[in-house]
Amino acid sequence: MVAATWLGGVGDWATGADWSTGSEPNNDAVVINSGAVTISGLDIGDVTSLTMTGGSLDVQNELGIGDEYDSPPNFMDTNGGTLLVSGGELMVGGYLTSATGTVYLTNAGTYMWHMNGEPALAADASGQIVDMGAGPSNFDDTFEFANAYNGTITDFNAGDQIDYNGGLYSISIVDHTIVFDTTTGNLTLNMSDSVNMSDIYLKDSIVYTTQTACFGSGTRIATTRGEVAVEDLKVGDLAVTASGVARPIVWLGHRTWRRGSTRRTEWPVRVLAGAFGEGRPARDLILSPSHAVCVTVLRDVFIPVGKLINGSTVAPVPMDEIDYWHVELESHDVLLSEGLPTESYLDVGNRGWFAGDNAPGEPVDLLAAYSKPLITEGPIVQAVKAQLAARAEEIGWRRTHDMDLHLIVDGTRIDPIVDGRQAGFLFPAEARRVKLVSATFNPVQCGEGEDDRDLGLALSGVEIGDVVHRARAVPLEALTGAVYPQEAAAGVPWRWTAGELALPRELWADGRAQVILRLTFVPDAARRWLAPAQAARKSVLRVVA
Repeated sequence: MVAATWLGGVGDWATGADWSTGSEPNNDAVVINSGAVTISGLDIGDVTSLTMTGGSLDVQNELGIGDEYDSPPNFMDTNGGTLLVSGGELMVGGYLTSATGTVYLTNAGTYMWHMNGEPALAADASGQIVDMGAGPSNFDDTFEFANAYNGTITDFNAGDQIDYNGGLYSISIVDHTIVFDTTTGNLTLNMSDSVNMSDIYLKDSIVYTTQTACFGSGTRIATTRGEVAVEDLKVGDLAVTASGVARPIVWLGHRTWRRGSTRRTEWPVRVLAGAFGEGRPARDLILSPSHAVCVTVLRDVFIPVGKLINGSTVAPVPMDEIDYWHVELESHDVLLSEGLPTESYLDVGNRGWFAGDNAPGEPVDLLAAYSKPLITEGPIVQAVKAQLAARAEEIGWRRTHDMDLHLIVDGTRIDPIVDGRQAGFLFPAEARRVKLVSATFNPVQCGEGEDDRDLGLALSGVEIGDVVHRARAVPLEALTGAVYPQEAAAGVPWRWTAGELALPRELWADGRAQVILRLTFVPDAARRWLAPAQAARKSVLRVVA
């Protein structure tokens, strides 16, 4: 095994001259004794082991430790240095023998206790701490695991998340341990005493410990005494289920949810009236993201409403807080909430999170207890989302790539001439403040992946000139701070704006008369929904034009 030792100083991992081996480590045993190393580029190779007796390592992109095909012992020991994962991914897998020291996560960093789905086999992490509260951006970090982890997780913040990579499971929480009951056995995570267990967020799980089958206040539930607001229900009331059977309510839970981060996947979900069909729901409805809606795809199935968000009729809403209510029957069933079939509360070990200690029963076998099959991903979910999109268009919503691109020049709007991938503007050379403005869309809010940024225009080129001087290209790097940095790190030829981009005055400081600004962009990369009133207004404008 070759040992690659950092020679000290401040530099990037990919700079071979800074390593004792004269090249970037790949399948080497890495040693950092001093200095500051940053991983910012792509295609970082895996290393067999990492030893830090001093210095710092900042993982802003990717690093893998441990290789299942190597016979030498693989380990990570960071007791003497600082290992920071700031926005990147640290993956640990293969035949790792031990993991010691502290891993600090910040800026949406991810620590994966597996490598490409392969677990860290027979590894002892009892001497390791994962600190999820490092730095000023101390939420939205992720600890992801595929097998048992016996280290300690500390400084968990609302908005951080734990992601079990192994599939479906049920959970129980005892004091500061989380037990995942999986098909391969029980996996336990140890949380430090400082962690508020009500903050725990489980990514892509069947349940969220802080969000389960929750109705927002004001939601009307069908009962034998009519439609009753959920906060006015009483134990013993007879709920009328979707099958028409009246069943007694055995428990009502209540908790105030407060937004702990900007993560939109935690926000309450608003379902517009008629989103699923005429009268379904009859009025706008607010549910927690993991509250399952009953839909028919060949047969009745449950799908968490958070899996059906589309940016139009089903979308997250940015509330600071909301009162959530939970309605339990003797067994899991389908309630009618504002006329929309939705699930009743199912105890999955989180009952203690709700107000009141007089709850009946114990946590149940999650999968067996569902009254209908629970589907969280795959073609059935995609088919329902397609139906929702078609229904949205049926009631007046429209999808468009038109992001309303324009300039604001000293307070005055200027529209472009657009031809395919090109947009051109003219503005006075004496202008002092020029902003490029567009509408934005959010992939998470549109149900299109996990990119939680507000995206405007995908710029791939900027040229500026005037009526005298030939246009010159403006390097996209010159817009650093005004565009998102992630695409630069990924090496793609465009940069996303955030809806507003202030152009530096020096770009046209020597301009004469009229400045010519030409943009090249990716028109199909941006997409958004227009609400019915917006769509109608756009249609009228097209007719007038």
